[in-house]
Amino acid sequence: MKLRHEHHSGNEFITRHMHSEAAVALVLAGGYEEAGDRGRFHVRAGDVVIHAPYDTHLDRFTSSGAHILDLPICPHSGFSAGFGRVSNPDLIARAAERNLAEAAELLFSAFAAYSSFSIDWPEQLAQGLSKNPDLSLGAWAREFGLASATVTRGFKQVFGITPSRFRAHCRAKLAWNMVCGTNLPLSHLAARLGFSDQAHMTRALRSLTGKTPSLCRAQGQMDSRQLHCSCS
Repeated sequence: MKLRHEHHSGNEFITRHMHSEAAVALVLAGGYEEAGDRGRFHVRAGDVVIHAPYDTHLDRFTSSGAHILDLPICPHSGFSAGFGRVSNPDLIARAAERNLAEAAELLFSAFAAYSSFSIDWPEQLAQGLSKNPDLSLGAWAREFGLASATVTRGFKQVFGITPSRFRAHCRAKLAWNMVCGTNLPLSHLAARLGFSDQAHMTRALRSLTGKTPSLCRAQGQMDSRQLHCSCS
């Protein structure tokens, strides 16, 4: 992925889509609402959204549109996906035109994560499913005093996907992280993550990444070695 400037018109809507690579979205002007794997964020100039590989989200832009700078980052650089702010986005944008590594270092040294923000029940459910794909939707709906149909309809209005499909995506992403980050047997991981069997996990990972679990693991180990060499 290369440095990229995005210019979006007022009230533009982008349907749910996936980032195949890790990247940082730095908002230089305007604003938008992003509804994705970790919840819903209202983003404005100076805000930063860090996307992990295979993150999915949709975007609803404000009437002023937005100018966004997309910076590529190493997927195993140690920077976690999240949402925060920098005080001087234009300084980082100018640095990015000269040197991407310098810009990334400058951004993360100035990055201040948002510790809390107000959320409604769809965001709470999204965060719950992201942390625990085994979360029972029926039990969650009863706890919040909501009908199951209301949960399905309201969640889809915000995130563009049903809670069940969102959960399947979260489970596949968790599997990808554990396959790449551990040497645990694949059959053990499949059982631990709630898949019906190893073949079920293989199908989920192939749907998410286009690769088998074995290939994901080999590529993750290669990326980690390259990062270690570049930092030595």
